[in-house]
Amino acid sequence: RQEHIDAVLVQHQAGDLDGVEFAAACRGGGFEEPLLVLGGESPLELEAAACDAGADAYVALELTGLRSLLWTLSRACERYRLQREVRRLRQNEQ
Repeated sequence: RQEHIDAVLVQHQAGDLDGVEFAAACRGGGFEEPLLVLGGESPLELEAAACDAGADAYVALELTGLRSLLWTLSRACERYRLQREVRRLRQNEQ
């Protein structure tokens, strides 16, 4: 059964669920849809690691309101949509 996923939000909890490793595994497996890592750590500590692992963004929950989270998710979804469109256009050129 094939399902469409619009985006994935994964919570990073040091010692329990490593959202950064999850992001790397998803991207390594070919997952291209938007992926946000959420956590309680400072963005200074995890933002670069999450993005290096392939996440579209790291969101520090204690520092981010709902509106900002939705904006970050919307931006990631739009970036994904544009990347898909560019791929489609390039394929049509060939």
